[in-house]
Amino acid sequence: MNLDYFPRALVMALASYFFAQTACNCAAGGAAAWLAARARRWPARRAARRLWLYRMLPWGTALALWAWFCLPGYLGWEPRIREHTSAVALLAAVAGLAWLAAPLARAGRALWQTGRLLRQARRCGRVLALESEATPVLQIPSHYPLLALAGSWRPRVLISTGVMETLSGAELRAAMRHEAAHRGARDNLKRLLWLGLPPAWPGGRGARELEREWARQTEWAADDEAAGDEAGRLALAAALLQLARLQQMADKNIKIGGLPGLCFSLSGAGTRLSERVNRLLTPAAAASTPPGWNIAGAMAMGLACLAMGLAYLPLLHGFHAVMEALAR
Repeated sequence: MNLDYFPRALVMALASYFFAQTACNCAAGGAAAWLAARARRWPARRAARRLWLYRMLPWGTALALWAWFCLPGYLGWEPRIREHTSAVALLAAVAGLAWLAAPLARAGRALWQTGRLLRQARRCGRVLALESEATPVLQIPSHYPLLALAGSWRPRVLISTGVMETLSGAELRAAMRHEAAHRGARDNLKRLLWLGLPPAWPGGRGARELEREWARQTEWAADDEAAGDEAGRLALAAALLQLARLQQMADKNIKIGGLPGLCFSLSGAGTRLSERVNRLLTPAAAASTPPGWNIAGAMAMGLACLAMGLAYLPLLHGFHAVMEALAR
């Protein structure tokens, strides 16, 4: 198909992004399962941060390759004339567009569902002024066992009347500290970005393990920050058990569907209650990463950037030649 300069530029931009994203996903996919297993050896907050950054890595690298090599090569060396564009480039452009649109639609759906939940909560609930609680709290007149942080930009804590009446003062304060830890780490915003990323590496097994481990480590990190001393750990463990008991006793007729994606419930969907309670009752010594590993990682990244800068022009020519071959 013959295309003018700007339509062809759009096709080549989407196609080059698709190929760059595919290559980065394949390169990163092999270590996903290994990293998810190794995360158990690190402190929970550090593990959650590293897993999230690793999930961002293929997308960020693909975007950098596209912005530094594919786009400048096309704008700098392609003649502004009508040229033939191959079927391979057109199919790759369609795949690249779908790869961008599908996760954005998924993230948009999560935003809409969470916004609808918050609007309903504002209509039927009332704002609570709890001592030493900076996050706005909405009490929902329901016996459904609900205690969750909802929203990504300006999150709110949603708590049902049933939970308020069941938890003791110490348990409620520990539960609120747990949700405040999620808010301080912007976990809902991180989940939104996770949902908005293109599909992960082929096979999907490593990606699923990485996501499950990130959710687990995120809950553990919030538990650790909320617990504090031994009394706080006991209170939080008791709150978890109380909420689990309420969920088992809840009338099936008043149960609602699962919470939207941008909600962190105290019960921690996808995490094992027994693991969390055992961690709180028998805290292990905090793990640490030897400083040498951090220094080595920073040096390796610096050397890679330096090498790429020195070889920029040859790499730019190489990327342009590859895209030209695919386009023709």
